[in-house]
Amino acid sequence: MTVARASFWEYVKRAFHIRYPVKGLGPISVNKWLLFGAAIVGFAFHPVWLLALAAEVLYLYSMATNPRFRNIIDAERIGADRAGLERRVGELRGQLDRKTLERFEGLVTRCRDILGISSLVEISVAPLEEAKRSGMEQLIFMYLQLLVGRATIDAHFPGADRETLSREIDALRKEAARPGISETLRKTKEGTLDIARKRLENLDRAVEQRAVIDSELERIEQQVELIREDTAMGREPGALTSRIDQVVGTLGETSDWLRKNADLIGDIGEEKPRDVAVFLEPRRRKETE
Repeated sequence: MTVARASFWEYVKRAFHIRYPVKGLGPISVNKWLLFGAAIVGFAFHPVWLLALAAEVLYLYSMATNPRFRNIIDAERIGADRAGLERRVGELRGQLDRKTLERFEGLVTRCRDILGISSLVEISVAPLEEAKRSGMEQLIFMYLQLLVGRATIDAHFPGADRETLSREIDALRKEAARPGISETLRKTKEGTLDIARKRLENLDRAVEQRAVIDSELERIEQQVELIREDTAMGREPGALTSRIDQVVGTLGETSDWLRKNADLIGDIGEEKPRDVAVFLEPRRRKETE
């Protein structure tokens, strides 16, 4: 998922409302004031209205198609997305215990190491560096979501014992079938038996889901380690980026699976926008600090 660029009309709208700092007055909309002034003068000299309209159309079009202006607007949109995503990441991290959080930080550290090794063993190619960074950001975010899903299952089934629950079901079944039992007591036992069976079904489902999550967590860890080794061996940048993209592509199925099982593991939220960096600091931002 990438951050969508603003539409043409969004650029026009922002250009119309843009404010410029004026000494002694603060930020004001110069465009609106000029239009207001033209509207007043137009009552005395009507052609001014036509000239003002033409000038406004030309101004809005030139601003909306100006690459620098469009980049500024897009950067603001990405900044807003980053702030929201950082809050979401903070909420997810808050659901992890210290040991799990250390495991997560370990993966982030290995991904940072990959970028560090990459800068030492290959010629720096900015587009490929950004592609690798965004791909690993996706890996990290999915890894965090999986850890939270695993923690949620553990919280829902603390110390659940299948054997104990199975014995309870056998005992309830025997009690409900015992000769001479009253109808009222039998119905009560059968109702409790149904509940116990459903609990066992939920437990079996949770065990299966936890196994899937553990397998996905291990797969991501192994993929990151493989990418680190390939980077250290000086693999071609394009090949590494392609490998990362392939790994990220397979995470789509994992994301779908997490959503389908949200009733047990909780809502994981939307996918992470690839254009928004949260875990791995872009080099250009570090250089400006």
